[in-house]
Amino acid sequence: MLLLALSIAAASQTPGGKPVSGLEPLFQAVMQYRSEAEADAVVAVEGREGAYIGSGDGTVKGDRIRGTIRWSLWSGNCVYPLVRKGQTIPAGLHLCTMNPSGFIETPEGARIRFDGRGYGLRSPDKYRVSVTLVFGTEDARYAWLASQ
Repeated sequence: MLLLALSIAAASQTPGGKPVSGLEPLFQAVMQYRSEAEADAVVAVEGREGAYIGSGDGTVKGDRIRGTIRWSLWSGNCVYPLVRKGQTIPAGLHLCTMNPSGFIETPEGARIRFDGRGYGLRSPDKYRVSVTLVFGTEDARYAWLASQ
């Protein structure tokens, strides 16, 4: 079982529309890997870059966003497909592209989509990830996410 905890922050505005300097924490997410089957992807496979890595679910908790998350991940030049096949990882393969996508569903019924682009950097000790997420929703209560 793979369990991942992360924090998401964004440039933000006050409810009156005035920009806030710096980043504002949006939520912390605890996500669990559930499936490597592409048939279980939570978003359409068409148009995704890289190899399908897998999908999962979890929870998000923050002052302005709370709920459950369902996600899928595609990655280019990634070591994980090699590991999954039991192959040796080339010594120079350290950087991969990442394309996470999915949905957050809030307790009051809002559905927030996200799509990301970024990079993962592998070292012998850890894996560092830097991803930019773009949010969208039809729910007016979370329209501020799309205006950032």
